Amino acid sequence: MTTPHDSWAEVYDRVYEESFGKFYSDLTAKTLAVIDELASPGCDILDLGAGTGRLAIPLSQSGYQVTAVDASRGMLNVLKRKDQENLITNHQSLVQELKLNRKFPFITCVFSVFCYLTTEGDLKKCAKTIASHLSDGGKALIDCTARVSFQGLNYQSEELIRTVIVEEEDPDEGLFRYYETVQVWSPDVALEYKDEFSIKYWDYKFLLGIFAEEGLNIELDLQDRFLGSGAHYFLLAN
Repeated sequence: MTTPHDSWAEVYDRVYEESFGKFYSDLTAKTLAVIDELASPGCDILDLGAGTGRLAIPLSQSGYQVTAVDASRGMLNVLKRKDQENLITNHQSLVQELKLNRKFPFITCVFSVFCYLTTEGDLKKCAKTIASHLSDGGKALIDCTARVSFQGLNYQSEELIRTVIVEEEDPDEGLFRYYETVQVWSPDVALEYKDEFSIKYWDYKFLLGIFAEEGLNIELDLQDRFLGSGAHYFLLAN
């Protein structure tokens, strides 16, 4: 089965930066500022769903010791190219299957990571993974995507067309089918990428209940810091 975003990892940064514009850069800056406030300077950070390094790269450049985890080999390959000083440790793995045999004082799992978990079993495994990799007294920054964010997108410029279709598969289960088509032009070549996978809406109260079963409870509700992001952010602690 194809890993989400793997087929177009090489253009992922360009597509997101162009199609989301200032929203994308502002969200990144806001997230980094919150981490700087909540994490100890230079501590070890486990970045789950790291993608191409949206957070991992600047965190490592700020002195944090970052371990980046993503299910997509293509996304991690882009991250490694961007990490020119080889500051970041990388692991390709689904979050719910990760076993690093070490603990971290701070974990990040944001930007809709939980949407890719489409069963309660996988969500519980994910919560257990985060709890098992968190040091005593550690903190985890997570987000839960709002229902309103499960919608399509159309963006077009002279060199890029991005079309996202989100169709409801099972309203009772909160399951959706996600379709993405990206077309990119340059003077020499025109490329098209397609992606398709299932995603799931999780009610944040249900999600927090799953984490509470693993001993992780809310230390801070960060909703006011992330208004307009399309997700609810929390800091959990054990």
